[in-house]
Formats: sequence, C-alpha cells, structure tokens
Amino acid sequence: GPYVGVALLLLVIWLVMLVRKMPTAAKREGDTHWLVSLRRLLQNRNYRWGVTAQFFYVGAQIGVWSYTIRYIMQELGVNESQGANYYLGALALFMVSRFAFTGLLKYFSAIGLLTGSAVAAMFFTLIVIGSGGYVGAIALVAISGCMSLMFPTIFGLAVRGTGDDRKLAGSGLIMAILGGAVMTAIQGQISDYSGRIELSFVVPLLCFFVVVIFGLISKKQVS
Repeated sequence: GPYVGVALLLLVIWLVMLVRKMPTAAKREGDTHWLVSLRRLLQNRNYRWGVTAQFFYVGAQIGVWSYTIRYIMQELGVNESQGANYYLGALALFMVSRFAFTGLLKYFSAIGLLTGSAVAAMFFTLIVIGSGGYVGAIALVAISGCMSLMFPTIFGLAVRGTGDDRKLAGSGLIMAILGGAVMTAIQGQISDYSGRIELSFVVPLLCFFVVVIFGLISKKQVS
C-alpha cells in the first residue's frame, strides 16, 4: 500500500511537471562542455575523495540500519517487533543529533566534526562487533547519532572550490548513493557466509574509516 501510494504521488508530480512550463537556467557566457568539467573534477583530489567518502558513507548508513533489527534479535533474544523499537530509537537519535551538530557548527569546524564523528562511529562499531548484548545494542543505536552529520557535510566539503563545475560535482555526489546498494550487499554476504551478523559490521567500520581519511585530506587542503 505505501509503495503504491508513493508511486502514484510521483506520477502526479511528473504529470504536473509535464503540463507546466518549468524554468530553465540561462546559459552563461563561458559555460564549458560537461566533459571539460568532468576532467577538471577528476583532477581535483578533494572532490575525488569526497565522492569516494560519500559512496562509503551511504553504504555504512544503509548497512547499519538494514541489519539493526536482526542484530538486536540475535543479541537480545527478542522478536522482530521489539527489535524494531531499537531501530526507531536509532532514527530518532539521528534526527536529534542533526540539530545538535548544527548547533556545534557554531563552535567547531565542519571538518573537525566530520572527522570526530567518523572516529566515534568506528569506536561504536568496534563495540558492536566485539561486545554484543545490551552494550552492543546501545553502541549500534549510538552509531546513528554519529552518522547524522555526515552526508551534508561530505557534500559541502567535496564541492568546495569546484566553481562553475559545481552542478556536475553535485550530480556525482548524488550518484555516490549507489554505495548503499553495493556495500549493504557485501555486508549481507559476510553475514550469510560467516553465520555471524556481528562480523558483518566490519563493512561499516571500513566505510567510516574512508570518511576519516576524507576529513584528514580536506583539513590538509584547507591548511
């Protein structure tokens, strides 16, 4: 039902866009071909790492959320409905933390917060892998608090300095969402073949490490 409803809503939006004349951006003097822009972006080390970090971050986010309920069911011996409560708690923490990080941006740099939150996410992920039980469950929920800052911050840092190539740069960062499909599938395979869902969280662990690397590269470029 919900999926059909969303599909119908998208169909209505598409029809509205079809019958109404949508504004188009005027071509500015000096606009270059997209291949030229792409070449410049590929030569931009900060942007390359930004797209890479976004790919792995989204993979970590979807992986953590996709396997939260199964992990909770295994570690706490609860049913699916009870496990879903922890997932809802993670989503709530994600939302609250987004506002908290926004406030912290007044006092700390975006790069510092991004790197620090990624390191914290790695710490909690290690607990998820090595501890289990209620400690592991709480650590798994805490990861969502760390993730809330990452997507918009990686996006903003990656497009910094791209100039007239910003539109294409943004497109590349949105395409990096593909990481949510790729990394989650890998995590699932590890869980299936090992028979240990906690071991599969090594995938988000490595993904957060990539985000740390991007943060360090961005900091070096600024300094």
